[in-house]
Amino acid sequence: MPEATPEEFTAVVTQAYGKATAVFSAMAVANEYRALDGSESIEADAARMKVVRFKVERWWKGGETEEVILHTSEILHPDGTGSGQGCEYYFEVGKMYLVYASDSEKKLRTNACSRTKPAEYAWKEVIELDNIKAAEQKEKG
Repeated sequence: MPEATPEEFTAVVTQAYGKATAVFSAMAVANEYRALDGSESIEADAARMKVVRFKVERWWKGGETEEVILHTSEILHPDGTGSGQGCEYYFEVGKMYLVYASDSEKKLRTNACSRTKPAEYAWKEVIELDNIKAAEQKEKG
């Protein structure tokens, strides 16, 4: 597939930014399993949902906090089996990411179909995000 022109790349990043609730760069610091309602208390025989905890390095949209919890669709059942959706994004603890997240039922989520990617492959995108953020700040005055 041919590489996008600079104009096409800008348009794609701008569209993804517009659709996202939050855009940030962060290090994945932990994978945790929580009750399906998102609370930290879990019954021994209850299914649990995987969440990924991030230490945020930089925000472009949607927040100011130093830590973010992303909810996944991965479920760990009481019998030890798991289930999830096909477009699940799998984060490696200790690695930096550029994350595009959306709010679903008051929980931030992302997937492999978003522009989320390891930070090492996102340098062009970071430049575009900086341009978008600068334009937003200029419009605000």
